[in-house]
Amino acid sequence: KLQIHHIDVGQGDGILLISPLGQTALFDDGEYTNCTGIKTYLQGRGITTVDYHFCTHYHADHIGCIDDLAAIGITIGTTGYDRGYSYSSATYTAYVNTLGAKRVTIAKGQTITLDAGAANPVLIKCVDLNGAGVYSPSGSDENAKSAVYKVTYGAFDEALGGDLTGSTTSGNDVETTVGPEMGDVEVYKVHHHG
Repeated sequence: KLQIHHIDVGQGDGILLISPLGQTALFDDGEYTNCTGIKTYLQGRGITTVDYHFCTHYHADHIGCIDDLAAIGITIGTTGYDRGYSYSSATYTAYVNTLGAKRVTIAKGQTITLDAGAANPVLIKCVDLNGAGVYSPSGSDENAKSAVYKVTYGAFDEALGGDLTGSTTSGNDVETTVGPEMGDVEVYKVHHHG
């Protein structure tokens, strides 16, 4: 079975995916001031390497623990995907330094396949990112630039979109554009802390 663990990281997101054949992906990794929960959770499952890391956006409550995980021997094995560009914070710098050469900018529509060759592979698709053409990638609202991922396993789909915004009054309604691109899903991880 496909496992998707929504880990209690306090504020922010930390979501562990384990494919039926044992490949792993981590969507964000929690708040830098509260890394104990995600470290304990991953260690409790015997995880020492996460195959893929998917970053939604560069706020400290979404990329804050990757360096703490590395410090206890939980590393990114293959690739760390994010929205590209850069951000000015100590947490972002630690994130970039921890990923090193494994950091790759994901593209809209790009799909990463887990359990490739299996009868039922797990697909992770970047539905949209960097404001979806509605909000500028150089704008000041980092949440509006969140990469939105769709996990598909057979007829099951889950939407993971970090802190994507939907406010028409603030001029950063990206959700209205991304919703139809996402389509119907069985599980929706609500954006921006509910």
